[in-house]
Amino acid sequence: MTHLFLSDVHIGRHAPQKEHHIRHALQGLLQYAEKQDLQIHILGDLFDYWMEYPGWQPKLGAEILNAFASYHATTGRHTTYITGNHDNWTRGHFATLGFDLQSEYKIIDLDGLRVFMHHGDGLANPQFQYPRPLFHRIIRHPLFVAIYQGLLPPRFGLGLMRWFSARKGKRLQVKPQGLSSWSESLLQSSANLDGVMGGGMGIDGSMSINGSMGIDGRRRMDVVMNGHVHRAVRKKVESGLILQLPAFFDGFRLLKYTNGSFSFVRWDEEQQCLRTAESVKSLHSTNQPSAKPGRHHSHRLDAQV
Repeated sequence: MTHLFLSDVHIGRHAPQKEHHIRHALQGLLQYAEKQDLQIHILGDLFDYWMEYPGWQPKLGAEILNAFASYHATTGRHTTYITGNHDNWTRGHFATLGFDLQSEYKIIDLDGLRVFMHHGDGLANPQFQYPRPLFHRIIRHPLFVAIYQGLLPPRFGLGLMRWFSARKGKRLQVKPQGLSSWSESLLQSSANLDGVMGGGMGIDGSMSINGSMGIDGRRRMDVVMNGHVHRAVRKKVESGLILQLPAFFDGFRLLKYTNGSFSFVRWDEEQQCLRTAESVKSLHSTNQPSAKPGRHHSHRLDAQV
């Protein structure tokens, strides 16, 4: 089976002409995946910004969500949707459209390869030693959400968060090196626990990268994959493979898995097909400075594509 992995579309954030182009391209990709019966995984930030209120959801990207619903109905598949730091205020709407919604991470098996997928902005369980930035933890907290939505009506509340997200995004400097180091630590700890650690699902997270526990007592991780960094990165280390996804809005690039192999590809909107992507940086474990897990917001870039 062929799997497609994409992240960071940021629907709703772009200038009108670019926004139209991105949405049209994504619709074409979804129709292609529907016809070819491909499995889709989203690793966060499909929208910018998504905020559901009780009994209310944004109209943002309705044509995209309809295309996903058609894909789900036709193929019988469920798109994995791991929410990111711009689309985590959900209240069930995505599930009604057929998405397999996850708020933290998901582990899948690809022909015997165990793949740990997450957005990349951090994980709630302290055993992962990969905390989100303080601001992200605050705005995800149920008490903050309740107060915010209690004080502000839906359209105003959503508009305020979109305005803030746009301003914050202009100052954002993505730093994937620390995240890459954390991923390597996760792979190494699972290798040390081969036969003890394995592929758990969900967010209850019984795993520690310091080697004290396993995820569910099955076996090691082979691949760690994330979005968030807006860079296409491939890093082969002794204990496995680290993959960081490019932003889909930047050249319609994504990751493809088929027949035991991962490759970065781009959606050719004119020809309506996937083509091998260019300028993908392959990273190696040699000459890479070490970094403490969980300090991913204070390191320099280890790749730019």
